[in-house]
Amino acid sequence: MFLLATTVLLIKDLDQPKRFLFVLLRPHFSSWLVKGGYALSLFGAFVSAMIVSLWLEWTLVYQVALWLAFGTATIVAIYTAFLFAQAKGRDFWQSPTLSIHMIIHSIVAGAASLSIIAQFYSPPSWLQNFLLIVLFGGVLANMITMLFELTITHPTTASSTVAHEITKGKYRLAFWLGVIAMGNVLPIGLLLTGTGIGLPVAGFLILAGLFITEKIWVEAPQRISLK
Repeated sequence: MFLLATTVLLIKDLDQPKRFLFVLLRPHFSSWLVKGGYALSLFGAFVSAMIVSLWLEWTLVYQVALWLAFGTATIVAIYTAFLFAQAKGRDFWQSPTLSIHMIIHSIVAGAASLSIIAQFYSPPSWLQNFLLIVLFGGVLANMITMLFELTITHPTTASSTVAHEITKGKYRLAFWLGVIAMGNVLPIGLLLTGTGIGLPVAGFLILAGLFITEKIWVEAPQRISLK
């Protein structure tokens, strides 16, 4: 469902649906838009193969499709970072930590979603403990990476201005309250209480924090005028 939503948004961003066909049928492989389009298509195909092979009990096909899906899922998770990096006029997006952000976000978002879904059935204790560990480690890694990116000495005035706008300017309330407090600090506190109702609540807060983070990271650099 989320893969389909991602593909629909990608096609919508191209304004004309037929342009997505041009991306696939007349590719320029120097563009990360093309690489991302192929990654999304292949990932969808491999996941479909997993579902069919699981239903038909084709164990070998399932195992092969699983590993292929894992590889393409990694590309799907981070290709936007390289796509943003091709926008040379936006200095803040040139940071090498952007791909690290996105791989961490994909892992944390997946675990957070599972922590919520798991409440609708009786998940085994090992799964809850596993999700708790992944979320706790992922949130810590996310916060450290994010604060490192915002506090280092930036190579250009434009990227420094964006960091200032996020931490002390237009986006400061959304960042400190929505991203740091609600999306990171509060979930860590809930996760320290162990599994139980705190796990899905932490998952929900983490997803909300990630949404605000992505909005800021996409929007803030575009507020800086190009000169």
